Amino acid sequence: MFKELKVIKLLIVVSLLAGIIFKMDFSDLAIQELYTDQLSYHKGDTVKIFCSSESAFPLNLNMDLTDVTGKLMTTFDLHITKQKAHSTNTLRDGLGYENYTEFIIPTQFKSGIYLIDNKYPLIVKSKEKAVITVVFPFMNNILYQPVNYTNVFSNNTPFASFNRTCNIDSYTQGMADFFSLLNSNYQVNYITDIEIENNNSYKSSDLLIIYGKSTCWTPEMKTGLEQYIKEGGNLLTIASYIANNICWQYKKNQITLVDSSNTVSSWQQYNSTMPLSLIGASYSYSGYSDDKKYKIKNINHPLFKGINQHEIDIDAHLFVAPPVQWHNNTPSIKLALMNYYDGEVLAYSNANYNNFKGSKGIFMLQPDSISGKTISLGSEDWCLSKNIGEKEQLQTITKNAIDLLLN
Repeated sequence: MFKELKVIKLLIVVSLLAGIIFKMDFSDLAIQELYTDQLSYHKGDTVKIFCSSESAFPLNLNMDLTDVTGKLMTTFDLHITKQKAHSTNTLRDGLGYENYTEFIIPTQFKSGIYLIDNKYPLIVKSKEKAVITVVFPFMNNILYQPVNYTNVFSNNTPFASFNRTCNIDSYTQGMADFFSLLNSNYQVNYITDIEIENNNSYKSSDLLIIYGKSTCWTPEMKTGLEQYIKEGGNLLTIASYIANNICWQYKKNQITLVDSSNTVSSWQQYNSTMPLSLIGASYSYSGYSDDKKYKIKNINHPLFKGINQHEIDIDAHLFVAPPVQWHNNTPSIKLALMNYYDGEVLAYSNANYNNFKGSKGIFMLQPDSISGKTISLGSEDWCLSKNIGEKEQLQTITKNAIDLLLN
């Protein structure tokens, strides 16, 4: 009897182990590093995928390519070999692998954010005119991506190579279903943040959407966006630190972060009107707040079509806002300080930065009478799964903001 019980227990253990093994994603074990030769591609382009494994033996995996929501688009064979970085400083120099797998992007693909193995971003852009251009924060993601628990900021790295692993960010994951909705209703083009430098890639779009981490900008990015807005282009921003730091130069596959300094510099030190002059808002005029609400100023405003509550539930910590003055506990924008043509507070609450009372909320701004308009939703955390990913209220407001800027 005891022997039979032992056999039964052994069979149970074997069954459990088999279940674990068959459910295991072997790519998680096989892939140590993975990056592509470019930041973005057009359909029909050949992608070079550089990959490394700890395995001493070459591996071939049937790899999934999904859209950002996880929908399977196609599969391809990925050849993996054990490769070593050519430099001990991969933050600065990249991985420099030599062996790669080639993959041709199918011509039927639309512009979008795709994922290799559900985690490594592959951006497909369009040559066709699009109503909306969405900016994927690739450069900023790679700058924040750590190597051995340090990143560009903590390590004072004067150069930052794109040729290293960068996983999909939580802001894009949170926006995934909304992007899918956007794609089904509009002609949408997706580019990377560094491509803001050349506004030929988005100047024909009526609306540019910048979201998530958008802290570091080159002067060429600033110039490109300023020209776009000046010529009537509209902007939706869902970011907290937008254009806070300056990267001095873009060259080949590197961001040069130096001029006279040896690291990323603050725009506030270089030009005190930036980022205020660019997007009309800065975290220094807003700051931090534990209050998880915006108060709607006018429920009949088109931005709040379909919204019945007088408060917006937003679980965020750091915010961005224009300079305001408070009267009877209600803020109004200091347009003269910004030298802006028009501005409107659509939703608001208190925020504080360095003991300075600022504001947080939703703001619509216009630099001059013929320029495009900007709507700021106030925080990069708006993009997270716990916010726009789950809250119908935030989804509706974001959709209304897009419709408002397009009409």
